[in-house]
Amino acid sequence: MANNYRYTILRALKAHYEAQIEYHKVNINIMLDNVVAVAEHPDVMNMVDEAIVKLSEYDEKLQTLNKYFTSVEATSLNITTQ
Repeated sequence: MANNYRYTILRALKAHYEAQIEYHKVNINIMLDNVVAVAEHPDVMNMVDEAIVKLSEYDEKLQTLNKYFTSVEATSLNITTQ
């Protein structure tokens, strides 16, 4: 029973981290490709930097999950870094 929860938690965390990584990548690309869309924000560089910080946070979490939880459950999830 405990292993089932372990698998479910690891799978959910992996999905959450990957979704957040994609979310922040999309935002960064929009800001970089459409500066006019964020023209009302005078500090575009700071906005991009903040988004990169968030992206890095989730990327690090995914890497940590992969590094420290390489059990049978994590391996079956095919946890890899981006």
